Amino acid sequence: MVSPADVRLLLEGGRDLEARDVRELLYYDPDTGLLTWKWRDRKWFCSDWGWPRWNTRYAGKPAFVCGRRYKRGGILGRLYKASRIIWLYMTGSWPEGEIDHKNHICSDDRYDNLRGVSHQENSRNQRLPSDNHSGVCGVRRCKNGKFRAEIRVDDKSITLGRYDTLVGAKKARKTAERLYGFSESHGVAL
Repeated sequence: MVSPADVRLLLEGGRDLEARDVRELLYYDPDTGLLTWKWRDRKWFCSDWGWPRWNTRYAGKPAFVCGRRYKRGGILGRLYKASRIIWLYMTGSWPEGEIDHKNHICSDDRYDNLRGVSHQENSRNQRLPSDNHSGVCGVRRCKNGKFRAEIRVDDKSITLGRYDTLVGAKKARKTAERLYGFSESHGVAL
């Protein structure tokens, strides 16, 4: 399948990783979301000494580790997010857009928690920002004590009004989220 020349091309960035390569190099458990290294054949190595050394050290061990938010790891000299590799592994093609974690936990790479989406769709399933003080995405308290509700759609901010209570502003925001196709879990605090 892969010749030493192909391995050199991959390392130099001259050829994209394909699903068959990923399936040959990694084992993926869709129930746990874990990727582990498989035992590699000699063809994946440019020298005889690297082959047994690599297999002794890595085969059967987790392939990707948590970064700040996402699991990341290197395959043949290039860094990838685990969720994108899983998508390739399961579907046979690279995602066209972004990979969204439905439950907002970026390290939860179970296949049923992943979905391929556009950037716009992904932004409609964000968790509550850490600097939010009202507890509701898109709602903030004004200096006069009222609550202002707004929503951002297609890079445009839409004001939904000012309300005497947080409950009124939250209701307006949730109605707008349903109208514009936001995820039910958008703005959920973790």
